[in-house]
Amino acid sequence: MKQPIKYQYALDEENHIIDISMINKEHRIHSNYHCPSCGRELIAKLGEKKQKHFAHKFDTEGFPCNNETYLHQLAKIKIKEKFDKSESFFIKLREKVICSSVENCEFATNKHLCIKERDKLVNLKKYYNLCSIEKSIKDFRADLLLENTITGIKPILIEIFVTHPCTQDKINSKLPIIEIPIQSEEDIQIIENKTELCGQTYNFPIKNIYEPMEINYIIQKYVLFSSGKYSYIPTHQISCKNIETPQFEHTLLDISVYDGKLEKTEFFYYAISLGYNLKNCSICQHYNFKGICKKSREINTPIQPNPSYAYFCNYYKTNELFHRIYKHATSKIRIKIIKNDTKSFNNIDFNFLYSQKIGNILNTCISQLEQCYYKKSLRLQVGSISHNLSCYYNSCERFKINKFAYGLKFYHSMQPKKTPLFLYCIKEGFFNIKKKSNTKNIYLKIEDEQSLKEFTSYTGITIYPCGQSIFHNIEERKHERPSKEQTNQKKEKEEPCCIKELPSKNTLYLEDLFKNESKTSLTNKNKEEVLDYIEKEFKARNIFIEKHQESPVSLRPLYNECKREDIKRGNISLKIFNTSNELTPIFIQPCLNNESPLKNIPTIVLRIDSQGMWKEWSHKNCLLIKEGKNGEFYNIINLNEIVPDETLNSF
Repeated sequence: MKQPIKYQYALDEENHIIDISMINKEHRIHSNYHCPSCGRELIAKLGEKKQKHFAHKFDTEGFPCNNETYLHQLAKIKIKEKFDKSESFFIKLREKVICSSVENCEFATNKHLCIKERDKLVNLKKYYNLCSIEKSIKDFRADLLLENTITGIKPILIEIFVTHPCTQDKINSKLPIIEIPIQSEEDIQIIENKTELCGQTYNFPIKNIYEPMEINYIIQKYVLFSSGKYSYIPTHQISCKNIETPQFEHTLLDISVYDGKLEKTEFFYYAISLGYNLKNCSICQHYNFKGICKKSREINTPIQPNPSYAYFCNYYKTNELFHRIYKHATSKIRIKIIKNDTKSFNNIDFNFLYSQKIGNILNTCISQLEQCYYKKSLRLQVGSISHNLSCYYNSCERFKINKFAYGLKFYHSMQPKKTPLFLYCIKEGFFNIKKKSNTKNIYLKIEDEQSLKEFTSYTGITIYPCGQSIFHNIEERKHERPSKEQTNQKKEKEEPCCIKELPSKNTLYLEDLFKNESKTSLTNKNKEEVLDYIEKEFKARNIFIEKHQESPVSLRPLYNECKREDIKRGNISLKIFNTSNELTPIFIQPCLNNESPLKNIPTIVLRIDSQGMWKEWSHKNCLLIKEGKNGEFYNIINLNEIVPDETLNSF
């Protein structure tokens, strides 16, 4: 047996809708109620345990009564009551507001940009005075029909959508229709309590409203300069009242894109379509999507060329396929030309401008190398050891082969037989490296002012063989491991500071060029000299120590005395201490790279070499010993507890 249908509403004896919440036991005794759907008798269930409701007095099985019909009938009655009893009967519509300046505005090519929508409440009681249930109009029957019995204005159909939406024929009739969705009794209560009806509307002729408005636009800005460079501002916001766009000096082509976006290559193709003799490697048919020139394997062109290289390349050709594609793409967006000067652009000698730019870059790089040499900070890398050129050559001359190749010649003025070394800065693709020559050359491929950054560190410039540098007639010698007998028979010899004579063979080995450096033997005499220097520095000025990833710490405020000590035979060091014995002393111990220091005492190990690289670290014009390649710290744990340098204003 089916469960009886429970309703919140019923019709009373006068066919008025009544809510179960308004019924008490006395009303139930003296009143009769019937179903809005099937018309059969309903009884009011007013129990305390269950929710109050109306239910059919007799079993509805076999009678045409269901919840959908009930909701449909109830909604019609409730909406009619609302119309009849209320002074207002609002419907929410959407109206279009168009800018009143649309005819004169430069943004109005696509008028949808100057249009916005907003809600509009219309009081139907101003236009209609009669609401009828189930009334026919033309060939259709309306759930509710709003009419004006005086003016004869076109009626409005109100359709209740419970399970079946409005038919397409009814929509195509051009009759104004309001379709209200109803799924439950709660939806009907919302209609009762809400100010306006909410639903889908059809065939409502809403007039467009013209009002002054200010709409913000996002535009893209593209500029081509007289230098051949271009600039792109991806998102610049302007408005109807302020259409100012950024202006640049020395521009020959200035465009703004309003309704879309151009890629860089599309901008180039657009400029070409305007008559600009523009060339750029990115739109060449030999340029791939990875930014690599496909001709670089066949001929001497840069692998990843500067875009302006196209003005010099004999193989440059515009990619016509992409040109047609991008030309079609630019036709679909709106472009406003702010400035257009093709004549001035096409009269520019880009060959001269580009060669001048490259010459300035090469000259800058050569100047940096020359300055490093005179500052004794220009080195060549030999395996894991770097060698300072100023230790082997006392003279340097700069020269220019052509506008794409600058060089430095290193030689020893007092030793004319010493083989000179040539260091070139070249622009790849414009200079042929002479690999058949017998000279000792190093070629650095320079792309821009930052090209030397790969070789630059805090100690200067160190050049080593890599993709950016080519070593010609200079090779690293591969050694065979000597036998024990050969090792025992080998005599230790101290080499002079500079090479007396280079090998006469064509290939100059790096180890031959710098063999005095690798074979120089540092004795205790050298250590004594290092300790003398450190002792003078400590007494005359100050010494700073810096642990890894920590701030420099000043030793002078903590310690007031130092003296030489030979703790263990061969391990000479400088003891730095406080005469009041308040602090544990520390020992600065100079050691060779292959020498093991004493580690069981608070020790700062200073790795020394013949070049004196350990002196290059400084802080506030005082010696700085850093933990790392040239310094090691042992049993100095609480370095952070020592007064940091930042807090000592007197040093």
